[in-house]
Amino acid sequence: MELDIFTLFYFGMSPSDLLILSRLAIKREKFYTQLRTEKKRLVDIAYTAFNGLLFVDLKGAAEMLTLSEQILSDADQFILDWTGERIRLKFGKGLLMMMQGSVEEGYQLAHSVLTVYEITDQKDKVKYSKEVIEKTRDAVLSGETQKIPRTYSMLL
Repeated sequence: MELDIFTLFYFGMSPSDLLILSRLAIKREKFYTQLRTEKKRLVDIAYTAFNGLLFVDLKGAAEMLTLSEQILSDADQFILDWTGERIRLKFGKGLLMMMQGSVEEGYQLAHSVLTVYEITDQKDKVKYSKEVIEKTRDAVLSGETQKIPRTYSMLL
């Protein structure tokens, strides 16, 4: 039920509600593991919460990436293909690092996913990700954080 509520209303939630509901859904993760798609949805919840929290609560954003990473590390590699999630996680870690002050290190980490997108011929993802990385770096370095692009995950 938390997953359905989250899917419907995450976009308009306050940062504190987003963090609380994300924590609750992920704590109840064991109830959802019977269906493969539920683990994917849990990672989507954590990453969507990360995107919303990144701009208002760096500690909460870091927590969501950690939870996402825990779910991924517990995933059964024979049942699910988590490659796309691992790439997205690395990209998110890079963005978080930039916003926490490790601009060049975060830039390099986030930028490293572009090679994977290029190899897999995902030109739209390369272009979009590169734009987000560059604009985030420039905005953090200039102190104009209002210019950091907002990224949102779509929960489908």
